Order: sequence, then structure tokens, then C-alpha cells
Amino acid sequence: MCCESDAGHRRSHHNNAWPEQSSSASSASSPSRSPSFYGSRGNINPKVKVRGSTSKKASSHPFPSTNTIAAAAAARILGLLFMLLLCCSRGLATEPARRDVLDLMKGLQATSADQLTGLRYTQGLNNDSHALLLENSNRRLALPASVTERALAALAGHREITFLCSLRQDSDTSGTVLALATETRRFLEIESSGRRKELRFHYSHMNQARTETFPYLLADGSWHQLALYLSGDSISLYVDCQRIYKRVIPSPDRTWRGDGGSGGGGGSDDTLHLFLGQRSSQHALFRGALQDVKIVTQAHGYLLQCPNSDTDCPTCAQFQALEQQLNQMSSMYRDLNNKLSRAEVRITDLEQCECLRACNDNGTQRKEGEEWRKDSCNFCRCKDGRIECHHEQCPYLDCKNPVKVEGQCCPVCGGKCVYLGKHYEPGEEMTPRVCVTCRCTDGRMECASLNITESCPKLDCPKTINIHGKCCPVCEGTDYCSMGHTCHKDATCVNLDTKLLCVCNDGFEGDGHNCEDINECGATGGRFGHHCGPNTRCVNTPGKYQCDCLKGHSRVDNFTCSDYDECSHQCHQEATCVKVDGTFQCVCRKGYEGDGYTCAPHCQAACRNGGACIRPNVCECRHGYIGPSCDLDIDECA
Repeated sequence: MCCESDAGHRRSHHNNAWPEQSSSASSASSPSRSPSFYGSRGNINPKVKVRGSTSKKASSHPFPSTNTIAAAAAARILGLLFMLLLCCSRGLATEPARRDVLDLMKGLQATSADQLTGLRYTQGLNNDSHALLLENSNRRLALPASVTERALAALAGHREITFLCSLRQDSDTSGTVLALATETRRFLEIESSGRRKELRFHYSHMNQARTETFPYLLADGSWHQLALYLSGDSISLYVDCQRIYKRVIPSPDRTWRGDGGSGGGGGSDDTLHLFLGQRSSQHALFRGALQDVKIVTQAHGYLLQCPNSDTDCPTCAQFQALEQQLNQMSSMYRDLNNKLSRAEVRITDLEQCECLRACNDNGTQRKEGEEWRKDSCNFCRCKDGRIECHHEQCPYLDCKNPVKVEGQCCPVCGGKCVYLGKHYEPGEEMTPRVCVTCRCTDGRMECASLNITESCPKLDCPKTINIHGKCCPVCEGTDYCSMGHTCHKDATCVNLDTKLLCVCNDGFEGDGHNCEDINECGATGGRFGHHCGPNTRCVNTPGKYQCDCLKGHSRVDNFTCSDYDECSHQCHQEATCVKVDGTFQCVCRKGYEGDGYTCAPHCQAACRNGGACIRPNVCECRHGYIGPSCDLDIDECA
């Protein structure tokens, strides 16, 4: 535990929290230094198990039960209380009820005037404080024997002890802050070296001199707050309210075993003195200013210098604050428990009622699931508190003129009409006589007369005529075709005296409003047949036809093709021309070989000795050779 009073238990805790380092023993003149390292803090995590009853019937709402939340909160509160009480109650049991502070600066007031000769005060760490200025070499600041005895008693009687001071050390100097030592031997000393940039703690373990070295520069000409905290086997260094090092060291001797007693300003060399700013009369003189040099026999004595610093365990004041917070948490827990109980009742009531969401339709409240028409083509529905609207999809109608019914979105097929034995589709119009127009509406033929004066256009011409079947008069010589017509695209509009006429173009047949292509190739001769001659093939095209020559024939005119003599081409004189499917082929005669355009005689027995084949199977021999293949040599010597 962090506040164990038993030395054995505390040693075990330190060995777990920080790896133990052994400082090698050394003589007073050449102390050995152990390496420094940072420590860590131990945590107390007591395991508190709280059993809560479980409900036989699971709640239907998603909230946890009150018992579950209450048990969890109680477990956390009890665990925190147990940890604080266990840690701090042990600390309170082993420490004195009051803080025991030995102020060494006040102890100087009882020192003889001879020892204070040449010393003066300067401005301290704060503007309204004073510090002792140490700058001369001829000084011996040994505190009175009563102060030394109190310091030794503090070491022997307390496991928790802190050395405090505020200092301003001249740059690049070395000196002792305080020391319990004789003129030839030191028992405990705090030394600052500006040259080595380190702080040294000299002590003895089992009557053997040891030194613990902390690399840190204090001799920089600036003010620093220094605290060296001994707690059992651990030592912590605080500079300017920041913990710099925490280590486990061999347990320092707490009792002085030197010969002779402790003394004041004078005495033999074996008398133990408490020196301030030096190790002995002439050694390790501190140069600079010292202020508030104190020895505190209390756990976390550095809090006297830095009250806002963290501690491994809470102090009593901190415990009281935590206790107050725990009381507040307990009150909050009770309030939360009551609120959860009331919430469970409300949730149960809500589960028993049917909660419906409503929609606001421009000031009209619509129930969940309600459907209504927004207009003739859109219907809406209230869903999950939101209005969703959709356009009505109209079905396909198999009629020419669908009828739009007032109040309905989609048109419908109206009833057909019968007039003079002829059927008319809904919406279809017809003209039974001049200046009368009828329209089929919902199974009835509705007719209306045309007002010539109001409906017919005014004419600006010397003479007008009435056209049969037309209601409005027209000017004589009128271009009826320019007034609009319904002639087919393959027809021509022709103006007559009183009307227009649609005439299908050549190659087409019909009434002029509907014209179809005539297949002239389907008949021979006449107005609607073709006139292609022999050796041709008729090909029909829109509105006309064409005569294509057959293969091997050449065109004479648009309707006639003639055969031509392919063998008029130059075959070899020893080749024959053969006609093949409108073309020809040159073939070498028997006894000759080649492509027909070039034919050479062929001798079955090859001509030898330079002879040449001049006709089929006839060799022309060189001089001196004879025979069918020039293979016999003439003997000119015979």
C-alpha cells in the first residue's frame, strides 16, 4: 500500500513499483554514484463485488432496470471509499497529528554573533522576502547543538522526512546546501555541483558512505525551490514543484554512531554539527543565497513548499474533499434511483397506450394511414408522421379520341356514334352537308351550323366562286395547293378551276392521297410494265426501274445489252481461245506449254548438249551433235 507504516511491507511495495538499484559503497573522499531513473506510482484497485437481485420478468422497454443501475453505482462508490479509507487511514495512523517543521533559518538566530560576522541578507525568492547571502570564504555556519539534536531526533524517529530550501546558486560553482558532519566525516549532506551539473545526496548505509547522484543543474544564477523527500527506502527529488527523480536506495542510517556527542559552534573534530551552506569549516562552501531551509517530518513534506503538487496518496485535507464529493455522489445516486423508479412507471404507462403519429395537411390533421386525394390526379397518405403523395397512373386506352371527364384524372373511351349507318369513334368529326359540322360525343352525334359571315375569311378579289362541298367561297384562279393540301409525298398537287387535285407521280399508283410504288419488273411492256431487252435483268426502284446487263455483256442503251467477243483478246498463236461464262480462257495447243498468252514447244526427251526444243519433240542440235535429243557426238576424224 502507498501509506504502509511497516518497513517490510513498504520495501516490498517499492520493489514492485520501481526496480531497485544498488548504490555502491564508497569512501567519503570518492563517493560512487548510482544511475538515475524515473519511477512510477502504484494504484490500489480493491475488488468490490455487489450482488443485485434480478427480476423474474424482463422489462419490455429498452432501459436497464433500477436495481442494475443502483448496484453498479453502489459498487463504484463503495470501491472508491474502500480505497481512500485503506490508504489514508494507515497514513494517519503512522504519522503525528501535527506537522513537525524544523526551521534552520530561525535556528541561526541562536548562533553566536562571531559566526554571523560578515553575513548579510538580500532579496529572496519573492519581493517581500529575505535570503541569507553567502559570498565570503571566512565563515563557519554551524547551528546550535539544540537544533542539531532536533535534526538527529527527526531522522531517528520518522520514516518520512523532507529537506526543503529555496536557493540561488552562482553559476559554475559547487557547494553544500546543508550537512550533518564533523570536521573530518559526514553523516548526511546535500551538495550541488555546477561544474558537473548534478545534485548529490551523501549518506551512510550500515555505517558505509554512499552517494546518490541526480543529474540536474541548480547553479545557474536563478532561484529554485528544492525538496528532497525520504520515505522509507525511496528518495524523491523535487525542483520548482516538479518531481524530477524517484528512486529506491539502500536504507539510509537514521542514527549517528560517531564517537562523542553533537555540539554547537565549537568543539573537537569528532563532534557532529549541522552546517548550513558548507560541509565543514573550510570545505564545500556554498556561494549564493539560501532561504527557507527546513526539515519536515511529515508524509509529503514537499506540500509545505508546493501545496498544489500531486501525491501518491491523498492527505487528510484531500480526503475530506473526496469525502464531501462522495457524499454528493451518494445524494445523486439516491436522486437517480428515484428518477429511474418514476421513469419505469411512466414507461409502463406508455407501453399500455397506442401512440399514433398525425400529419398536418395545410392545417388539416390526418391520422396515421389515412389516404386522400389532393387533386384529380394526385392522392396522398399519412405515414410515420409524414405526407407522401403519388401521381395517378392512367391505363392505356384502345380508342382514337379519349374523352376527358370533369373531376377525373384519366380520360376514358366514350361511346361510339352511328350516323346514316356509319360508325364514328368518340371525338371524331364529320360534315354531313355544306356548312354543317358534327362531332361524336359520348355516344351522341352533336352537329352545329357554320356561320359563313363570322367563320369564313374575307376575300379581296373581283370575282368569287363557290366550290362544291366547301362552305366558304374562294377567289377565282385561287392557288388551292398553297392553301394546304393532303396529297401524298409521292403525289403532285394540281390546281383546277374550283379545286385542287392530287395525282400520284409516275411509277406510283393510288388516289393521290395514298400512293404506292408500282413494281414494273412484275410485268413486261405497257404503262405499268418494264421494257428491258435481252441480256438484261430488270431491277425495281422507288417510282421507276432499271435494266442491268448480264455478266459478259455490254450496255447498248438504257434498255439493251449485247454479247461481246472475249476472244478478240490476243492469245498466243499456238493457243486456243475458250469462252467460259461470259469470259474467255487461252489454252496452249498440244505439244506446247505456257499460260496461253505465251506458249513454248515441249520435248518429252530433254534436248542435251546445248540443244534447243524448236517444235514438239523436235530438238535443234549444236554443231557436232546429232540424234533426237542431241545425245550423239559426231566423229569428225572418221
